[in-house]
Amino acid sequence: MKRLLVTLTLVVVGALLCVTRVSVAGINQWTAAGLADKYVVDVAVDPWSPSTVYAATFTDGVFKSTDGGATWNSANDGLRGCLFMPDTQCNVDQDCPPGQTCVIQAQQMNRLVIDPTTPAVLYFVGLGSFKSTDGGQSWTSMSGLYTGDSAFAIDPQTPSTLYASITGQGIFKSSDGGANWSPSSTGLTSLYVQALTINPVTPTTLYAGTNGAGTFKSTNAGANWVASNAGLTSMNVTALAVDPVNPSTLYAGTGGAGARLFKSTNGGASWTALNTGNVYVGGEAQSFVVDPRRPSRLYAVTGGSEVAGVVRSTDGGMNWTDITIGLYSPSGVSLDALALGSSGSDLVDPSVLYAAATYSGVLKLEIVPCRTDGDCTDSDACTVDTCSPNAPGTDIAGCLHTAITCDDGNPCTYDYCDSATGACSNGPACDDGDACTDDLCDTATGECSYRATSCDDGDPCSLDSCDSAAGCVHALPPGFEGAACELDHARSASYCQEEPIPRTLRKAISKKLANALRLTQKASRNHNERKVQKLLRAADRSLTILLGQTASAAARAKISQVCAASIESRIRDLRALIADLP
Repeated sequence: MKRLLVTLTLVVVGALLCVTRVSVAGINQWTAAGLADKYVVDVAVDPWSPSTVYAATFTDGVFKSTDGGATWNSANDGLRGCLFMPDTQCNVDQDCPPGQTCVIQAQQMNRLVIDPTTPAVLYFVGLGSFKSTDGGQSWTSMSGLYTGDSAFAIDPQTPSTLYASITGQGIFKSSDGGANWSPSSTGLTSLYVQALTINPVTPTTLYAGTNGAGTFKSTNAGANWVASNAGLTSMNVTALAVDPVNPSTLYAGTGGAGARLFKSTNGGASWTALNTGNVYVGGEAQSFVVDPRRPSRLYAVTGGSEVAGVVRSTDGGMNWTDITIGLYSPSGVSLDALALGSSGSDLVDPSVLYAAATYSGVLKLEIVPCRTDGDCTDSDACTVDTCSPNAPGTDIAGCLHTAITCDDGNPCTYDYCDSATGACSNGPACDDGDACTDDLCDTATGECSYRATSCDDGDPCSLDSCDSAAGCVHALPPGFEGAACELDHARSASYCQEEPIPRTLRKAISKKLANALRLTQKASRNHNERKVQKLLRAADRSLTILLGQTASAAARAKISQVCAASIESRIRDLRALIADLP
């Protein structure tokens, strides 16, 4: 597998720290833990002394911390050699022939692995391979093993038995702690082996993940391999892990087309895709690690270049939680591998994860679980916050934040909760915010439909329009705001309080006013002077007749003199405006 430019390794460490609050700075979020200027590719933790941490770099060798990443020291004795002189050792340039310089011979390294039974023994492999038997104080070359970007595994019961893959050449085995190696690839149909894992109870059973041919299983310590791919949707297997308590349970991560996380409960005979819910796990699954004291709890590095994440499951992979909080730099961090260490005693919370991030050094995450519901209180009043560390769907601290339901059972209302107060509101679900539409909702289905609002008020003398914010607007044309254009019963009441206008007379007055206004509006839009004059004269004649009708009606006491005067006043207003037109 081609090495990603940015690499991340996580190490989970059980610590004996007792912390009862989850709001302490640096808790439950990633923080820097040194070596920020180094291209860190792997991290390993001493399983017997969890404060001892090793960081492997791509070009600068190995660094060691004995205080949980607070300080680091170079651990490169034996990794240095004279430039262009393989298998030489030096500490300074003066140790080399004239003109030569003393450099880190361990270049483009990828894996740092600790012997689980004797943690003073370490292996540092990549384009070259080195071994330390004194906790990294000194290193010796394992000549002949140049693994490239590949896998490395140690038999947990017989740690002198080692397995390593060489890119394009398959698997090699050593029975003497790395002094000698022999091919162990019979049955493999792909020699590009990217992952190796061993059954800790029966270490003669091994699993290999390949690029192009899926998963293989050996039951005779690597002498023969048989494909084991039922249920996998991708043959690019990038990561493998065995449940240390129930070794028939395995986890596989895949890359490329059909990439998913998979689980087997029958020793690899068949695989089932895991439910990842809303957690992003696209791209390649780089590595798994299973908590040896809580085998239902596992971690995975997923994704690939530019988009990646760290996820955790507390129910054997059925549900996942994103625990990438604070991990990304502004340009993003690509993730690659996981490793797990323990103190050798029962793991107790909090757990500590170390991440090796390219050009971001070592990052650290202390996971402190909640103890009471009060530890889970957040700023969102629309959730019920409870402490359930082992329940699926919890956050990094083991808190469940269950949304308050504001559902009123009406499909035609939207149900909203105010995050500040927790108060529910239920507004019209079909409101589109446009005052010019009638918003309709089907009470059976909740389906919305919208109908244009009619703004016609029946008044021929008003301009009817609709404003999307204010709704219908009824206005007289500019310059005619003072004219009484329609004298129906409703409008005449504001002019003539004494008595209503008889229906026959009201209809005649309204018709004449409307006709005069129509002629006047038409004249104002016409550019033919003779036509304008003709229209205005017609309008004036109509108003003259209307004045006579109004005076006659008053004289005959069909309307009062006060009401007649009010009507005549508005008619004269309109005639005055007509006179002002060209």
